[in-house]
Amino acid sequence: MPHTKPAINCAVSIVIPVYNVGCYIEECLNSLLQQQFELGLEIIVVDDCSSDDSLAKARHTLKHQSNCKIIALPQNSGCAHARNTGLEAALGDYIAFVDPDDHLPENAVSLLYRAATKHGADIVKGGHTLFSDEKQSLAGQNTDKAHYFKGPAVLSNLFAHELVRGHPWGKLFRRQLIEKLRFPAGVTMAEDLIFCAEAFSQAKDLVVLPDIVYHYRLHSSSCTGNKYHNGAYNAWLDSIESCARFITTPEQKRQYQSLQVRTLLQMAKESRDIAPGMRSDVLAAMVKRQQDWQINLLSLLTARATLPSLFRYQRYCSVLRKLKKT
Repeated sequence: MPHTKPAINCAVSIVIPVYNVGCYIEECLNSLLQQQFELGLEIIVVDDCSSDDSLAKARHTLKHQSNCKIIALPQNSGCAHARNTGLEAALGDYIAFVDPDDHLPENAVSLLYRAATKHGADIVKGGHTLFSDEKQSLAGQNTDKAHYFKGPAVLSNLFAHELVRGHPWGKLFRRQLIEKLRFPAGVTMAEDLIFCAEAFSQAKDLVVLPDIVYHYRLHSSSCTGNKYHNGAYNAWLDSIESCARFITTPEQKRQYQSLQVRTLLQMAKESRDIAPGMRSDVLAAMVKRQQDWQINLLSLLTARATLPSLFRYQRYCSVLRKLKKT
C-alpha cells in the first residue's frame, strides 16, 4: 500500500534496511541522531522481519524522536524490498541509504546536502573508510579533490568504477530523481548496481567530494566465497549485463566494457580460493560471459580501451590460463 506523504519540512531522508543486526543497529542509529544538521532530517528504519532484537533496539533508540519512522514488515522479503518500502515513505528533498552495520561521521549529511544545494546536483558522493574490529583504512577510490560531472559523463563515471562504485550508500540522491525507481526484487547479487545505473543514467549532475561521509564495516573474508557456493555469482554477471540497457554514448559503452573486464578479472582472482570441483563451473560461466560480451583484445583495441583496462584483460587471461591447468 503506498504511503501518504504529507507536506512537512524535511531536507534529507535516510533509509535503513534492517535484518538481524542487533549487535550493530544502535551504533548506526546513534550516528544518525548525532548528525550536525538542522534543516530537517528524517530517519526511516525498515525492519525486514528480524528474528533477533534488531527491531526492539531500534524502537528503544528512537523512542523519543519525532523525526523517525519505524516500519515493521510482516514477512522477510529481502533488502531490496525493505529499501523500496523506505523510499516510498521518504519525505525528504534528498534521500540517503545507510546499511545498519555501518555508521556516519557527524558532519556527513551536512557535507552532502551543502554540496547538493550549492551545485544543484542530482547525486553527491563522498569518501568512506573501511573498518573492522582490528583496523580502519581509507577506501581506494577516495579522492583528494572535488569532481563535477554533467550529462552522459555521470553514468560513464559509474561504469569507470574509479571515483564511484555501484552501491547506494555514501551518496545523496535528489528525491525527484529516484522516487519512481526501485531496487530490483529477487536479484541475489549486485542489485545495487542496477539501481545506481538507472539513477545515474537519468541524473544531470554528479558531485564527488573528498570528504569522508561514511564508515563501511568489513566482515569476514569468508563472505567473499559465499557467492560461489550459493550460485549468486551468476546474478552478479546478470546484473552487469543488465546495465547495458542504459548506455547511450560511445564513451559510456567504452567505460561499460571496462567494467565488464574488471568483473571478469575479479571473479577469476577470487576463483583461485574456491574448491576445484566448484571452480570448473565458475570458469565455464566466466568464459561464456566473456564470449557473449565479445570481450577480447581486438574488441578492446577497437573501442580504444584505456591502458589500465588492457592490462586488466591481460591479467584476466593469465589468471584464467593458470586456473585451467590446476
